[in-house]
Amino acid sequence: MEETVQIIETLWTYKPLTCTKGGVIIPNRDRTSMEQSARKLIQEREQIAKQVEKLAERTHAINTALEIIELRLSGDPEYIKLEEALASDAFRESTMPQCCEIVFAMYGGWLDKHQMEYLLTVGGYRFEAKDPTNSVDVTLRRMAEKQECEVDKRGGYHGNRYRRLQKTTPSNKQ
Repeated sequence: MEETVQIIETLWTYKPLTCTKGGVIIPNRDRTSMEQSARKLIQEREQIAKQVEKLAERTHAINTALEIIELRLSGDPEYIKLEEALASDAFRESTMPQCCEIVFAMYGGWLDKHQMEYLLTVGGYRFEAKDPTNSVDVTLRRMAEKQECEVDKRGGYHGNRYRRLQKTTPSNKQ
C-alpha cells in the first residue's frame, strides 16, 4: 500500500494535474491539499478493509459456535437458505404459533425446540416469557396435538423433533 501512495505522490510531484474539461492546470499549492486528502482516503479504505476482514472472521466464529451447539444446521442448504431469508423483523407482529407455521412452511426438515427458538429469534420474534425455550416447546406440542405439525418423539436428552405435516403416500411412509 505504501508503494501506491509513493507512486501517487511521484505522479503529483512531477506532473501537473490537468482537468479534462477545459484543460485547466491545478497550481502546485492546491495539489498539496489534494495529496493529503488522497492519503486520508487511502488510509480510511485500508482501515475499513481490515474491519471487514475482522467482522468476517467474527461472523465465522459465531456461526461455528451455533453449529457446535446444534442451533444452526450448516450441513443443510435448505436450512441456511431459510435462515438467510428471515428478515430481522419478519415475526415482530405475529404470534408464536403463526411464526412456527411460517417456519414449517418454509422448511421441510425436522426441527427441535431449540432450533425453532433460534429461527424465531433470527426472524425478530419478541419473546415475553421468562423461559422462551419452554414457550416454544409448549407451542410445538400443542400444534402436534392439533395435527398442525408432525412430532418425532425421541425422548431423553435429544427431545422431540417437529416438522410440517407430510402428505402420506405409500412411497414416503417411514
